Amino acid sequence: MKLHKIVLIIGILISFLIGIIVYSYYIKEEQYRFNEVAKKIVVKLEDRVKIYREILYGGLALFEANNGNVTREQWAIYIKQLKLKDNFPGIQGVGYSIVLQEDELDKNIAQIRSEGFSNYKIYPEGKRDLYTSIIYLEPFDWRNVRAFGYDMYSEQTRKFAMQYAIETGNPSLSGKVRLVQENGKDEQAGFLLYLPHYKANMPLDTKENRYKAIKGFIYSPFRAKDFMLGIVENTLDQVSLKLYDKQGKNEEKLLFDSQPLTKTLSRLEYVTNLNIDNHVWTLKINPLNSFENKVDKIYPFIFTFIGILLSFLYSSKLKQNEDILEMHDDALHNISQGVIVTNENQRIIYVNNAFEELTGYTKKEIYGKKPNILQGIDSDIDTMKFIKHKLMLNESCECEIINYKKDGSKFWNQLSITPIFENTEVIRYIAILNDITNKKLADEDILFEKNFLTNILENTNAVIAVIDRDGVMIRLNKYGQNFVGYTQQEVASKAYFWSRFLNENIKNKVFGIIEQARNGVIVESFQNSWISKYNEERVFEWSNALVNNEYGQMKYIITVGIDITKQKEVEYELIQNEKILKQAKEEAERANRIKSQFLANMSHEIRTPLNGIVGFINLLKKAEKDEKKLSYINMVRRSSNSLIDIINDILDISKIEDGKLSIEHTVFNLYQELDDILTLYANNAKDKNIKLKLVKNDDTPNFIKSDSLRFRQVLANLISNAIKFSKKNSSITVSVKYKEEYLYVSVSDLGIGIPKDAQKRIFEPFEQENNSTTRTFGGTGLGLAISKELVELMGGEISLESTVDKGSTFSFYISAPKADDISKEKKQKKEYKFKGHILVAEDNKTNQLLIDILLKDMNLTCKIVEDGKEAVEEFNKDTYDLILMDITMPNMDGIEATKIIREYSDIPIIALTANSMKDDIEYYFEMGMNSFVPKPIKVELLGEELSKYLIYSS
Repeated sequence: MKLHKIVLIIGILISFLIGIIVYSYYIKEEQYRFNEVAKKIVVKLEDRVKIYREILYGGLALFEANNGNVTREQWAIYIKQLKLKDNFPGIQGVGYSIVLQEDELDKNIAQIRSEGFSNYKIYPEGKRDLYTSIIYLEPFDWRNVRAFGYDMYSEQTRKFAMQYAIETGNPSLSGKVRLVQENGKDEQAGFLLYLPHYKANMPLDTKENRYKAIKGFIYSPFRAKDFMLGIVENTLDQVSLKLYDKQGKNEEKLLFDSQPLTKTLSRLEYVTNLNIDNHVWTLKINPLNSFENKVDKIYPFIFTFIGILLSFLYSSKLKQNEDILEMHDDALHNISQGVIVTNENQRIIYVNNAFEELTGYTKKEIYGKKPNILQGIDSDIDTMKFIKHKLMLNESCECEIINYKKDGSKFWNQLSITPIFENTEVIRYIAILNDITNKKLADEDILFEKNFLTNILENTNAVIAVIDRDGVMIRLNKYGQNFVGYTQQEVASKAYFWSRFLNENIKNKVFGIIEQARNGVIVESFQNSWISKYNEERVFEWSNALVNNEYGQMKYIITVGIDITKQKEVEYELIQNEKILKQAKEEAERANRIKSQFLANMSHEIRTPLNGIVGFINLLKKAEKDEKKLSYINMVRRSSNSLIDIINDILDISKIEDGKLSIEHTVFNLYQELDDILTLYANNAKDKNIKLKLVKNDDTPNFIKSDSLRFRQVLANLISNAIKFSKKNSSITVSVKYKEEYLYVSVSDLGIGIPKDAQKRIFEPFEQENNSTTRTFGGTGLGLAISKELVELMGGEISLESTVDKGSTFSFYISAPKADDISKEKKQKKEYKFKGHILVAEDNKTNQLLIDILLKDMNLTCKIVEDGKEAVEEFNKDTYDLILMDITMPNMDGIEATKIIREYSDIPIIALTANSMKDDIEYYFEMGMNSFVPKPIKVELLGEELSKYLIYSS
């Protein structure tokens, strides 16, 4: 049998085997995904019960703090502060039920009626050995008032739970009951949670003594459906849940059924018994049909088909006896520049004599190797990525890069790479090398100042305002607007409009601060009051930061004011009154939430102009040939990237604080990641003559399953910090070991160390060892806080050991199951050339110009308008194939414009926005948009989205 037939038969058999393996993997992956979803639901349910239990303990603490007697008003204030409706879904209220003997009933009824409740009575009637009565239940709304005076001890299910609470002193969960609050409409199964309250100074060593000492119960009634929806509502598109009272799956004991009429995947089921406060629940979880990943399910067939197809192609290639690549050495022999020719896999198959003279490598030494053998520790990483990206896209590229000769000496190489095609496929690459070492005039080591965003982060609190050099308050946040009673447009309508917020005796001093700022001097902090248009006066502590333009002149003052009015008023009372101390704490927490919101808003505001900056940098670099100008462009590009890094840190910390940061579980090459990270920081370490060492144990696998991006982010941050704080001529050791599906990593340096008191707060946002750390070493103070959260999200912990002047060791571990290598298909080059006329709604002039250029490069014509109102008017005038819609615009925003257009047209609408959080994206789709492209705009992503709706031009 001929070779090509043997290859064909073997290829087909292997293809079927791969299909079977992939299908088996899909089934296991589906089971794993379902188990993870189910376990998270169980954990959330148990955590939610634990939180509600703490509410009851808080009520008990209130009684103990008041010597066992709490007034109705005090109880109402306590419950109101909890904000049950917003923070604790499913809980109907928190109440207090008093325990009474028969001879105490009349006195109790008289007392409650004297408080203004003339219809109060204890029900149901009847003679019992013990009586209880619900006397407090907040919120005291139309539903809860139905339970006022109800004796829960009279009903057997409730009584059983209350008896357990009395006898043990522990919280007790009741069985399934019908709450007295139900009125026959939208009824739900209910249950109750009790916590006993005993009389002071009485023995509790026996059951009998506990019955004698019982005074009442702090308790909460729950509607099962509302309770469960508050926990699992965001998973109901994936799974169906049933919660049963007690063990088993008796339909009479059903507490909650999320989707009784929806079909589920019968092959997957998760059932568990939950023992909560002396009561057992049975939770049954089944995945919905939508849980099944139908795309993944067809992969086995795709792999089998592709394998068979490749087998036919390869056997055909063998049959045709394709001639090996022939090179004509004479055509390149006498060229003065070095020439490299590689095959389609970028392996060198030819070099000319000039290359041998330039690099010192002979043809024999270099053939079969990749050209990156010429790269070294000082070769620019971004340039290497640029080359790799261009080759991946099968595009020509030109750049300048430091290369190394065989003897280790460096030279500046002006490199030009051109792919050679045959029937649209790349068959080889030709690279021209030109030694331009003697033409380099200066090092590219100038960095732009980036303290603008850092100053904002360090001074953020409550009122946030930006004042330009003419005295116009061009920005005032919502908090400030709400207080002063003026809109942003009113405040920015003229210079010093904001002076009306000031007392007359302070105006000249504040004006003087503006004048000093124009001369380059900034008053960093002071205190004064603001007066609203409604004559409300508050005292603020202000922190100021100066932002200069490129000429070193004042551009803006950013001022942040913390409301300290109440602090001023209650300084003495804080010492004496615990309630006021608690209020001060809540004010601080509110200020922290404002800070987080501000960080997210500022990230959005900066990304918008960055879209223009990044876009035009790329256009300039593509068109510019002058070496000196290219060096300037590269400096601007690196500075822009630094600013984007800071913004990404801000977005990460905002996502973390909002609980919206997600972790991807994908297979990646651990050793490749480690090598990339160490290579990334090699230059920084070399600048301080620091040795970077990697120590790994032999059991560490090549491939693991985790989030490679977040792993890289954590390790890169630790290595960067180690280099930053290390002494010159020292060393940094990165240690890696693997044990029981956990990856353990540590980064040790011989740097300045961290004092013990600073170690306690080093992982908090915006915290560094002290204020001088920022001035000396730079940084936002976010890196370690983000690293801590990311490590915990990846199933691990991070820790620190440090001694002052001797060094520090940061260690972390993450969950990282071993995995097999999964090859990824190479991306094919796409030519984005379309037919069509586009309507663009964008208010930023720079972004307008950039979008116009990008669309023209794609053979598209466009009409640009300033806001949503103009977009609606223009759409009614002319015919368009697609709309690019900005979100935040004056007069009418992109959302409102989209809603109007959607009333009579289904034209494709793509959002252009700096807001790219998951919630934002889902909201755009809900409002009628088809897709979105985030800012700064990436040409490839814009082209990819346009290709979904437009026709390619021929």
